[in-house]
Amino acid sequence: MTLPKKALRYGQLKFTNDKTIPSSGHVIEKATFVDAVDGEKTGFFKPLSGSYPRVLALYSVAVSVALRNSLGESAAEERLVYDEKGEICGTFSIGLKKYKPMAPSGATLPTNASEREEVYPSYNTLLSHNVAKWLIAAWRYKCDDRHPGNTDLDNILDYDMMLWGITWIMKGARNVDGIIKEHPETSMGLKSTDLDNFPIINTRTHWPTNTMPGNLNLAKRHMCYQAFRELAANPSIKLDSSSEPVSFQEQFFSAILQELLTYEPSILRERFTEYFGTEPLNYLSLPDGKDELLSKTYPKLFNAETDRRPFVDHILEVMQKEYDEFYRNTVFYVGKEKNDSGVPVMSFRDFLQARPTAFNKTKAWAEQENASIEEYSQAYKKKAESAPPAGVPNYYCLPTAAKYDLERMHARYHQIWRDAHTLHFQAILSNIDKLLESLWEELTRKTSLASKTLETSKASPKPMEEITRSIQLFKSDIELPKLDCDEENPLAQGYMELKRLRQDLGKCTDRYFDLQAGQLNDEANMNFCIDITHYCHEYENRLLKLFGQTPSADAWLNIIKQMWEFNNSFGFVRHLKGKDTPIGRQEKPETTPFVMRNHTEKAVISATLHALFDWANAIGRLTLDGYIGEVIVNHYAPSSLNVLSNKHRTDVLSYLKDSKEEGQNILGHILAKGGTESNSLNTLLIQYLVPMMLTHRIGQSDVNLSSVLRAVQKKDFEVQTYAAEAQKFVQTDPRFSHLYSAKARHAFPESMYQWAKNMDREAFKKIIREVAKNYTPYAFNIFSARTRGPEVEGYLQDSSNSNEMILAKIFCKGERESTLSQEVFKKVVERMQTSEGDYPLACQVTTKEMRAHFFNAVYDDAKSRTFNKTTTTTSEFSH
Repeated sequence: MTLPKKALRYGQLKFTNDKTIPSSGHVIEKATFVDAVDGEKTGFFKPLSGSYPRVLALYSVAVSVALRNSLGESAAEERLVYDEKGEICGTFSIGLKKYKPMAPSGATLPTNASEREEVYPSYNTLLSHNVAKWLIAAWRYKCDDRHPGNTDLDNILDYDMMLWGITWIMKGARNVDGIIKEHPETSMGLKSTDLDNFPIINTRTHWPTNTMPGNLNLAKRHMCYQAFRELAANPSIKLDSSSEPVSFQEQFFSAILQELLTYEPSILRERFTEYFGTEPLNYLSLPDGKDELLSKTYPKLFNAETDRRPFVDHILEVMQKEYDEFYRNTVFYVGKEKNDSGVPVMSFRDFLQARPTAFNKTKAWAEQENASIEEYSQAYKKKAESAPPAGVPNYYCLPTAAKYDLERMHARYHQIWRDAHTLHFQAILSNIDKLLESLWEELTRKTSLASKTLETSKASPKPMEEITRSIQLFKSDIELPKLDCDEENPLAQGYMELKRLRQDLGKCTDRYFDLQAGQLNDEANMNFCIDITHYCHEYENRLLKLFGQTPSADAWLNIIKQMWEFNNSFGFVRHLKGKDTPIGRQEKPETTPFVMRNHTEKAVISATLHALFDWANAIGRLTLDGYIGEVIVNHYAPSSLNVLSNKHRTDVLSYLKDSKEEGQNILGHILAKGGTESNSLNTLLIQYLVPMMLTHRIGQSDVNLSSVLRAVQKKDFEVQTYAAEAQKFVQTDPRFSHLYSAKARHAFPESMYQWAKNMDREAFKKIIREVAKNYTPYAFNIFSARTRGPEVEGYLQDSSNSNEMILAKIFCKGERESTLSQEVFKKVVERMQTSEGDYPLACQVTTKEMRAHFFNAVYDDAKSRTFNKTTTTTSEFSH
């Protein structure tokens, strides 16, 4: 078998029998091997075991490759080790230079002050070593094991508990998982609110800031945890006498930017191929039901098809998913006015604005890495030309395609720059929408603009790139209600002008924000800025004159100020050529602050619900059914004494199995009925599906959804309010066609009257008389309230009444509780269902609950109809 280029054979390792290796949960042996360029290297062999199976070894090496892609030599390199049969038998972690693990609580510290500071550092030492770079990497890759032994001031190692949301299944959960800690697949998720107090994160078992490890093991607590915690107060340090002070926030935002910029799927594929070759995923070889749990938890990543595919394909899909999550929670980070340490945290946009050199520093680092690749590759090539090289290729012996593409990095930075500004520009558009609404209400004094449906064109979604799509949030073709008032009214003219501006802004933002990273260039940004400048000049004074001394003038002044401020700071080329400005504790130039809307505002709820059902359509039925089923099985636990709630659980699962509806109607049908109490299925579906939708819509979030995401992350989400609004929405919005929708309620009476129209007159009379006969009480029952028989016979005898008119009068003249009306309805539905599919809606009315629902629809419809006795045609039978 041909081994991957960067793999080792077990026979190439020379074991040292070193007894000084720190104790661990694994058997680890110190050994050396020969690097073809650098010569002998020392490291540590970790054999496969029950808690370190083959697929986990693959993951550990993959994380090593990914970390070195952004951290370089600060992350220990790992390689697969194969036995003489060509089977993976373990992994080898190459030793880091001068690695000094940090001291755990209770350890004896060195007496030498310098040596002591290396293992028990102050926050000044942490700043001087820029620990932010590996803290951010460990956060991004969801490390749950960053205890003192796995970390020193400059480096990290040991990756079998990274990507812990997945790898816990392979390794086996900790004893505390799901008991005193949340399960890893939920607790390890990234949240933008993690940045509010970074590096303090409370969801990781072993983390440098933990005052108590998540598993209560004080032996693995960092002795210097308080120094790490003090970083959240954003201290600064001068690295040399000539430089400006560097703050921790600057360091961790710079680390975030480097993680964002160095990610490139095509480069990662080349590097992964060096380490894994064509090695398959083969997760089905896992014992003890771990394979089944992986399939159940992550069905798209782990299934019979992916099991046979190359591991490289699988891990690239995982890495893309992880990058999307990281991108979403960092690029759109809006900052914090004051964190738990009492200091403000800047937004990612503000960091980019203040530090144009941050991109150049990452670019320079990438250039140096490329130079190392070239140097080592040439050295290896020369040795190979003279004789087969003794040893295995060095890490930097990589193909040209594995080098950083600086042009693509420039385009990626352009995308990051643009997306980091989108929420601020969307806030400007939102303020314009609010002003339009205010003007419309003032001019019409009728219905609020918020109650009107804003129709937007729905273009077919473009396929996802291999990298994250640009944000999609601008509605260029927004349709606004027409005014019914004096067109000479200055406010009316202002409304029309502002409407034109809103549509003009939408069109130019569509042109620019719809471009993907590979299409972005400097000219596109310049054209967008020119467009905004043009609109500012064109509309500023014109609208001020039209609004006069009204409150609308003040609102417009605020909007135009925001537009000028945004445009003056958004030029990409000017930004790249700019100089750094003070950040951190320094005063910033006065600008209009970005204000996030409350997530319980009607407009925000409406936007979220529309996004939720768009997402339900987009992800496909199989995925949606899986999500709904998971909520029902894992979270919806009705009382064993509550027969109705248990029946509802069964009914919903059966409905998912039998229905062929699209996603929005599936979810709409379920939410349309039932309660919205805290433990109801409706509320639980909103509680779990809305966060899923928000994490999937990385390229389609807007300022409204961002406020909801933040509420979810802070656990302030008003889920019952959303559940109640969702129920109203699915019952009334015209987008739905499920059985409980407004469309179905309207269609059912029309279908019933069409059936009556198509019926033979005598046959129809016979059906009604049969019902009336069964309804009419015995003559001796003087107490019966059933007195409508003669009334109905009168309708049948009147030749001016059409079949459909007779039906409507029966429903209209009786009360809602009328037994006759309900019996007629039941009989008619039964006859409609025998018409061989001519009335598909009626065929779905199969339960008492559905009959009651559609009877109410028919009753309400009949009450709204008027009748003309001079004709038997249905054209006079109108609303």
